[in-house]
Amino acid sequence: MSESAADVVICGGGVLGAGLAYELAERGARPLLIESRAIASGASGKAAGLLSPASDARAVGPLGSLWRASLARHHELAEELVGLGAPGYGFEESPSLLIAADVAEARTLRQAAPAQWLEPDEVRARCAWIDGPIEGGLLREASAAIDPAAFTQALIHASKARGARVEHGRVTGLSLNGRSIAGVQVDGRIVPANSVVLAMGPWTSAAGEWIGCRVPVTPLKGQILRLRLPPAQAETRFSDMDGNYMARKSDGLVYVGTTEERVGFDEAPTDAARRQILRQAGRFVSAVSQAEVVKQTACLRPLSPDGLPILGAAPGLSGAFIATGHGRAGLLLAPGSAAALAAHITGESPAVDLTPFDPARFG
Repeated sequence: MSESAADVVICGGGVLGAGLAYELAERGARPLLIESRAIASGASGKAAGLLSPASDARAVGPLGSLWRASLARHHELAEELVGLGAPGYGFEESPSLLIAADVAEARTLRQAAPAQWLEPDEVRARCAWIDGPIEGGLLREASAAIDPAAFTQALIHASKARGARVEHGRVTGLSLNGRSIAGVQVDGRIVPANSVVLAMGPWTSAAGEWIGCRVPVTPLKGQILRLRLPPAQAETRFSDMDGNYMARKSDGLVYVGTTEERVGFDEAPTDAARRQILRQAGRFVSAVSQAEVVKQTACLRPLSPDGLPILGAAPGLSGAFIATGHGRAGLLLAPGSAAALAAHITGESPAVDLTPFDPARFG
């Protein structure tokens, strides 16, 4: 192995790849992150940046411990990154509301966390936006919000401060020594490496041919509108049981979304999605019909067949790891996922059990 070899090459410059670079460097490794476009150019730079505790089956299922660990790590990073001189990214602790649109949803939410239940008038007192019919909602005090693109850049800044490197190029394959990683093919050259992490979002599926196993992630397209709305007396951000949300961000614009579209790798915003988002939000907030649409974005999130992340060693190939499949929760789950996988790669015991997310589960 040459002296210039990286301990770990991370393929993908989204929030998960940036988080891995940071966590690996913190553990004394020498990571090299390679991104084909720009840092946070995909879903990591276009998400709404809303962080909330799980209030449904995810809280007690396989995702529960990863969800909680990730939220806790977000709070830790808010102090750590500043201490390393990283630029701010708008981390703000603020409560959020999970709205019940009908009696059945109210019954489900009351069972999930009855101590946090608010009646309709109490919900409207906290969120004056809402003037449509509702049955109440859950108040989630442990919520926060960030600027996702700035957060990813802050992770990159802190990673470099700890010795990580970042390069731009297109990864086209792997270099193997038998069934072990020897390097990564980048723009016609071999970059030596002891290990590689494939963290390329939905594009990670193509890397299955490189490692000889299936990586069954598909793109889930999501579109978001940024609206100009006059301030209301109370504006607690909220979401409904279908995952649609509304939140004012630090730039004064109100983020409203999102869609779930299975249309392949099409990243173009559409008029149909705009109408759908406005219609969904309008069920709860009549002022949306008078709002100015300032910007519309679209991105692709990596979705696995069972809805769980794919995190861990690639089966049958020493030194190869996979990190993808987080669906709509990629930004929220990235810190916990990165910390757990970095610990696994460097021989430590992860704080989160990665067994439910093992890539080998797909055969």
